Amino acid sequence: MKKVVLWEKEDGIATITLNRPESLNAINRELVDQFYDTLIEIDRDWDVHVVILKGAGKAFCAGADVKMVSKGLELGSDFIYETMYKVQRVNLLLKTLRPPVIAAMHKYALGGGYEFAASCDFRFCTEDTIMGPIEIEVGLLPIATGMTIMPRILGPQIAKKTILTGDRFDARYAKEIGFVLDVVPEEKLMDAVTAFAKKLNSRNPLLLYLGKMTINRALASNISSNLKVEAEIIKMFSSQNFTEENVKILLEKTRKEL
Repeated sequence: MKKVVLWEKEDGIATITLNRPESLNAINRELVDQFYDTLIEIDRDWDVHVVILKGAGKAFCAGADVKMVSKGLELGSDFIYETMYKVQRVNLLLKTLRPPVIAAMHKYALGGGYEFAASCDFRFCTEDTIMGPIEIEVGLLPIATGMTIMPRILGPQIAKKTILTGDRFDARYAKEIGFVLDVVPEEKLMDAVTAFAKKLNSRNPLLLYLGKMTINRALASNISSNLKVEAEIIKMFSSQNFTEENVKILLEKTRKEL
């Protein structure tokens, strides 16, 4: 089987590459399955402290592969449901993955590719990147976590505008609405993303995991519930039990509640 999702790690930084350049890294079942397995493998590797997600070739990810959609129509509703559910699981994994994830977008981040990026913790893009949840153009909605995640990033009004119109938007607007952290020339994209990844990697990895988890949980729960998690972290520090094992226990406990 061709590897359509690649990953490697160096000095605590893992780089995942969507590897279907001939189709602008369009999402098919093989890519979804391999992406999911890759994220599980990385989540279990405590030598990985930061993750970069990028696309091979001319684009980050152009969305669903039309051939997969046609195949789904032939194979029936079960195939479509199972595939979409797996995409949803990939996005949930990106959101709850133990290390922080940085999306490096170039040229196109549309539909499901836009949802992949939205599920990451940080996003950089090139000056010519076009992005957006375009599913409504073909009679669908961004149902693989898009309607849950995007309001948390953009606020309800901008999220509704992008989802319900399906309008594509450019890098300038993405920076204006806070979807991307920075916009850079294409030739400098990986330099900028790598520099940011190294900065994160220079911090205590246990603090990275606790910080990401607690902030994500704050967005998904009520204030009093999340303050209990912060209290658990205070206990960890005050009792000198700030160990990898205790962090793992707290991560698994809170992840179940997200």
